[in-house]
Amino acid sequence: MSKATNHSKAHNRATTASTTPSPKSRPATKRPVASIPRRYETGKSGLSRLSAGHYWFIGLVIVAALIGGSFLVGGNSSDGPTGVNARTLAVGSAAPTFSGTDVITGKKIDSATLAGKNVLYFINSGSTCQACMVQAQALQRDQSLLGRAHITLVMVTNDQAPALLAAAHAFSLTIPMVADPTGALTSRFGAIGGGMNMGVNEADHSFILVNKAGIVLFHQDFLGMWITPTALISHLPKMS
Repeated sequence: MSKATNHSKAHNRATTASTTPSPKSRPATKRPVASIPRRYETGKSGLSRLSAGHYWFIGLVIVAALIGGSFLVGGNSSDGPTGVNARTLAVGSAAPTFSGTDVITGKKIDSATLAGKNVLYFINSGSTCQACMVQAQALQRDQSLLGRAHITLVMVTNDQAPALLAAAHAFSLTIPMVADPTGALTSRFGAIGGGMNMGVNEADHSFILVNKAGIVLFHQDFLGMWITPTALISHLPKMS
């Protein structure tokens, strides 16, 4: 082999060695940065990327807050009253005159016919409120409790008389029921704008106890729109 050929091969080996980086001089390979989980992404579209589980959790938090708020307003029981409002009849005050017609019997019912009785007025929005009618059913079913407490029950609603009569038949009610479509009685008895705040001339879920002498002994609105007759009796002063 000629010297020229050997020289050429040596030159090629040197050239190759000079252009091939050594292991130490090779640039480090960059690892891909892990992407941020979608649930932690922020921005204007963050809410749209929440999972169903997140919405359930948020919903439970809101419900818990509402329940807690109702306890603060109404006490620690579903039977708790909401308290009084500006229109609530003050305990010890004289009750306003009462006058109406029992839609079931068609007979007049007023302060004169109720004189000498301890009267518990249950004032509510009536036939459009199923909870109110179910409450009336419970009170009628346990009327013996009211009887033993020497109390007469009268229900007043914001219905037109035909609507109230139809509801009475539908719910098998026979207790005295008076229609007050204009809200005149409801307003006079201070059963508007309380805990329920049902609207203009719309009754709250109110109970007002007037004794034989015509004096108000109890007036409360019940936010839960339900109270057992036993619990209601426990809230009322003892009558004779």
